[in-house]
Amino acid sequence: MLAGDLVLVEKALAVATNLPADCALAYDLTSDTMADTSKSELITALAVRMMDDSSVASLIYSLHGGPRYPPSGDFASTAMRDRPLLPRPGLFLVASMRNRSCHPNALCMNVGDVMVVRARTAIAEGDEICISYVPSSSTQTVTDNILRQRAMTGCGCAICREAAHTDSNQVTKRYKLLDESMTKFSNPLQRSTAGQKARKDMKPSLEKVIKKVEATYTQDGLRFRPDLASIYHVMSEYCDPSTKAGVKWARKALVAAGADFVDRDGG
Repeated sequence: MLAGDLVLVEKALAVATNLPADCALAYDLTSDTMADTSKSELITALAVRMMDDSSVASLIYSLHGGPRYPPSGDFASTAMRDRPLLPRPGLFLVASMRNRSCHPNALCMNVGDVMVVRARTAIAEGDEICISYVPSSSTQTVTDNILRQRAMTGCGCAICREAAHTDSNQVTKRYKLLDESMTKFSNPLQRSTAGQKARKDMKPSLEKVIKKVEATYTQDGLRFRPDLASIYHVMSEYCDPSTKAGVKWARKALVAAGADFVDRDGG
């Protein structure tokens, strides 16, 4: 299978939408949490689907519910734990069978309630096809929160193995720098308030942040560093895209995200 080849096209078994914030809370008796009603709507939709087709019930019930859903027992309401959810949750049965990797060989894209999975790189016969359970643009803090809800830690990929041998203080410093700087430097671009002069004035500060983030990595580590991809892309936006500097940073962003470049004919 070559990069870009189609792996899977699956329509969600059921989907739900988030309601406005003032009417989007529901109390979950099974896990003692306040959750938005999109989850309750999804459960209702799944129940209707199982009534229509009982053959899917055993598979739905077999899916892992996470540490917040232990076997039923005595109910107590001494405390409520808020659990933020991503918008428009849905259940994809076949995609749910794919294991996670921080360095996946396949990428997911949603088109409405349909998930499309394509090979990110060449996949040999017999190799496991893995996907990421978290959007690639997510910060590490968001990623950790999502995976923690699913009782997941390191997946055993090259990135997780490298992180296990990296000073935890450096990793914490990296995530703190990224969390603080991405909002500061990307918001002006999103609001179109960063004119040419503003970008020129802010670029030296962004360059200093990037050097500090890069310093948290080992010199001989992986080139695949998705945490750097977003901030490299922001830097490319602070440069004139027609200049060599803009192209350089855009290329660094793609390499950090996992792209491989092949120069042909010396070009």
